[in-house]
Amino acid sequence: MAERKTYTEEQKAEILKRAEETSVSAAAKEFGVSVMSITRWKAANKATADKIETKKTARAATRKVKEKAAETKAKKADKAAEVKDDIAAAKIETKKKTRGASRKVKMAVENTAEKVAGDIKDAADKTESVVKIETGKVKAKRTRKAAEKKETKEQKAEAKKNAKAERATKKPSTKIAAAKVNMIFQSTMGGAVTPEQIALKLPKNVSVVYVKLEENKAYYVLKDGTTGNVEIW
Repeated sequence: MAERKTYTEEQKAEILKRAEETSVSAAAKEFGVSVMSITRWKAANKATADKIETKKTARAATRKVKEKAAETKAKKADKAAEVKDDIAAAKIETKKKTRGASRKVKMAVENTAEKVAGDIKDAADKTESVVKIETGKVKAKRTRKAAEKKETKEQKAEAKKNAKAERATKKPSTKIAAAKVNMIFQSTMGGAVTPEQIALKLPKNVSVVYVKLEENKAYYVLKDGTTGNVEIW
């Protein structure tokens, strides 16, 4: 049996090259190689080349996928950053508007509170002034009464007699005239009331009454100097 001949890779490459240039049978005859061997080598080379090409294609596809993924990731990151910036800008704008609205509300509340406080103070001052005046009148009346007590009975009788005589010669006083008139007070808040109805709400021993319809109050001073008020309606 003849010994099987082996070929190096260089020899195989040379034989395959000649087979490409001429034909497989011509190369087999020239180098003394079987057509089957050349065909097998050619198929093996093609398989290797296909495998290498497949790897190259796979690597290229992988690179493209990675590049596309990186590009997509970069775009998403840019979009996320843009959205984040828009959200931050919107938050800042919202805070500015909120602060501005809060300042306006605060100023309005402060102005209203200041006006109300001023109105209350003015009303209190007026009421205090009226009460002081009426209290002064009560004190003056007390002083007059104390002075009258010092008079002798004869002086009182004489004064009473003279006063009676003087009243007889004069017209009816304003108080008497007013007492004969039916008075009705109309409130700005609605409703009407008579002096008699107001008097029913006052305590006993009232000396002076100051009626403020716009406040729905009747301020009074008792004979002992005590002051207070009641609601009219």
